[in-house]
Parts: sequence; structure tokens; C-alpha cells
Amino acid sequence: MDFENKETRMLFLKYAFTSMDKEHMIPEGYRNSVLDDIVNGEQIEEIEETLFQTGVINCLKLSKRKGKEKINEETIDKYFLGPHNRISDCKAYEGRVTKVNKKTARIETNEGNKRYKTILESNLGIGDKAIVHGNYVIKVVK
Repeated sequence: MDFENKETRMLFLKYAFTSMDKEHMIPEGYRNSVLDDIVNGEQIEEIEETLFQTGVINCLKLSKRKGKEKINEETIDKYFLGPHNRISDCKAYEGRVTKVNKKTARIETNEGNKRYKTILESNLGIGDKAIVHGNYVIKVVK
């Protein structure tokens, strides 16, 4: 596999899924299955190859430029947060958590203070820094 480890692969799937979900490119029934697998840390081999192929290829290119043979967390963040990503629907943002509810959190980014789903990352507190992508919180920044 092209990923450094399972955790790195799951981080990539969070970013990639939220891109596809925002654009409504995943059929609803299939979407829920994919989301459940990502939340539960299940392996999703066929999805990675079919739905997310462009992202995998681009992340692998970035990794190889850094002399790495496998995709790591730094590469994934660089791909989705980086200035080279000019497609606003695919761009991730870092922000600060201003409010937390049961299923959502309000996060202040340079795009404004918006509500994001927390199903992919629910361990949030007010004041935490987080990365958001699509309509979801992807990870808490330590």
C-alpha cells in the first residue's frame, strides 16, 4: 500500500471522503457505508482505488518529492491545506473551536465561523485548534 500506516491511510480517507461528500459524488446508500467504515477504522481498499485515486496519486507525488516512498501525515496535510490546492471545495482549513454540540462544532477559520460535523473527530473542546474539510472536522491539531 502507498500509506505509511493504517492511521495515515484513515486520515487520508477522512480528507478524501469529505471532498467527495461535499460534491455529492457518492451515492447516498454507499455514502453511509463508507462513512461508517471510516468512523470505525475499517479497511476500505476498493474505495481508495476507485473514488480517491487522484488524491492518492497527488499525495504519492508529494511524498516522492520529499524522498519518501510512502504517504505520511505531513504529506496529506500539505496536499489538502497547501497553497498549491487552489480548488476551494477541496481545500482544508485550520481554525479554532468556538462551540461544541453533540454532533457539530462551530469553528472559526479564515472562511468565517461555520458549523462542522464532528462524526470523524469528536474529541473537541472550546479553544482547540482543528482542521476542517468539506462539512466535517478532520482532526484536532496538537
